Amino acid sequence: MKEQIIKDIKSYIKFLESNGYTVSLSFINTFFASFAVELMQYDFHPHAVCNYLKKNPGTLGMCVHDKSVVKKMKLKSPRYSCCFAGVEEYIIPFTHNETPVCYIHVSGYRNNFSKSALNMKKTAAKCGSRFKKLYYELAVQVPDMKTVLSFVNPLLYVFESLYNLYESETAESANRPSKNYYVKALQFIHENYSSPITCLSIAEHLKYSESYVRYIFKKEGNTSPQAKINEIRLYNAKRLLKSTNMSITEIAFGVGFGDSNYFSAFFKAKEKITPREYRKKVNG
Repeated sequence: MKEQIIKDIKSYIKFLESNGYTVSLSFINTFFASFAVELMQYDFHPHAVCNYLKKNPGTLGMCVHDKSVVKKMKLKSPRYSCCFAGVEEYIIPFTHNETPVCYIHVSGYRNNFSKSALNMKKTAAKCGSRFKKLYYELAVQVPDMKTVLSFVNPLLYVFESLYNLYESETAESANRPSKNYYVKALQFIHENYSSPITCLSIAEHLKYSESYVRYIFKKEGNTSPQAKINEIRLYNAKRLLKSTNMSITEIAFGVGFGDSNYFSAFFKAKEKITPREYRKKVNG
């Protein structure tokens, strides 16, 4: 049952993206995240400007900080807002018994707040002309709240089914230490995939040994830390290939591959086609 619900959520998000809406998720409830760990791949804004900001020396860590601030707000109703760089988005909370569990983000807009224009100018002073070019590629036509809720509400209903299933099961799997640390490690990777992270940096973040980190990745994900890092980088690269006009080299460096040739070879080994061929295929 759980696998089918998660499959349905992924299919629906894919459907929304095929209709021009950029959807991402961010989890507030860590235990629920451990139950729905497969959905953590959507904890990512696939916009060229967001990818640029994560790599730019002047804005390192600011996206993560903004995300933590939003989580602490514990929103109970939908909101339209902007980040430190002026990128605008809808934030729709999924709540259970009036407690926020996760947020659904519909993002990629600009120029609808005086604050967003001001934030963009402040960020441009730290980044330069490349940031401005990417920022102006964001959409200026924003769907109204009623329209957004009309296509997000079905997703909320499916989330409710998933959460009810989570509650009906025993807490054993969600509360076992290795699973919780695995989720925290994944969250760390999702927040830092564009940087040169390793098993050691994950271990330092968790305050455990590298051998224990390898153990929990093997036990909970049947994989290694480096394989999971590359898997997340590859997935994010695929979304950027589909949703942006960024060059292959920009995407390679943006998602954390230090060499574009290695990225292309790795991509082809996994996907059986080159990044350029993939972009052509998914964009028709």
